[in-house]
Amino acid sequence: DTAGKEVDIATSVAWRDIADRCSRMRFVVLISCVSFLEDRGGSMRAVVALVSSLVGGDTANRFAFTFVFTHVEVLPGSGDTLESMTKALRGMLNDASHGTFSKDGTVPKWLRWMQRCLEHQKPYVFVYHPLLSPMDEIIAAFEKFAPEEDEQVF
Repeated sequence: DTAGKEVDIATSVAWRDIADRCSRMRFVVLISCVSFLEDRGGSMRAVVALVSSLVGGDTANRFAFTFVFTHVEVLPGSGDTLESMTKALRGMLNDASHGTFSKDGTVPKWLRWMQRCLEHQKPYVFVYHPLLSPMDEIIAAFEKFAPEEDEQVF
């Protein structure tokens, strides 16, 4: 919910409190790609800023998150395959990262990391389509709590 700064702050504090009490936790962030079309990615950047605030602005904890993008078929050039939808999403993430400003803090880093995850098929960012997505892979990613050795530098 990004209804305002007060809600964002309260949400961040609540999630930090929950995270402090858990031994392992995965945040699953659902993002509708319709948000890219409404305000040129501004809503997307707001969601990423909120996620960044949950971990103190640091991208070191990025492996605690799984981003699932829905309604990807609305993106221009998305086509009708997961590969073409993923390519369209990477393009929109690229556009959103170039549309950020210095006041956006770590948002560009998060957006670039999401692009790389899609490009290298890492299990932290997914395109979800109810008829095309491999649900077993997505569920396995939700349950994965530690990155592989080669992902630490990713």
